[in-house]
Amino acid sequence: MANDDAIIKVCDLINQGDLKGMAPYKDNEIVADCTDCEKPIRLSDCKIHAAAETKYFCPECGDILVVISCPHPSGKPWPGRGYRLGDLVLRNAVQLRLQRGNIELTIPVSSEALTSKHPDESE
Repeated sequence: MANDDAIIKVCDLINQGDLKGMAPYKDNEIVADCTDCEKPIRLSDCKIHAAAETKYFCPECGDILVVISCPHPSGKPWPGRGYRLGDLVLRNAVQLRLQRGNIELTIPVSSEALTSKHPDESE
């Protein structure tokens, strides 16, 4: 496994956006609503595996909650795959909530987050 400092995390992608003077988010402020074990899981509590893609796993049930990856090589958009943030794609298989004080922002589920075949590829 890669050094923790070398791993690109969800908070790193979120912080690329315009936070309008807010302090950068950390993974302990981002909650994944695991649909399998039906528990809110802070991303800082997840098991992370970093290779060609960075994957966050639920520490309770082991499901993949979030994947950070490169865009599809064709460059074509992939509806429902995730959210392009800079040079990477945030693919959340579950709803994410950014929580800070009384502010909560929701990132809806990417319905095709875990799909491996681009819709334009032939069978």
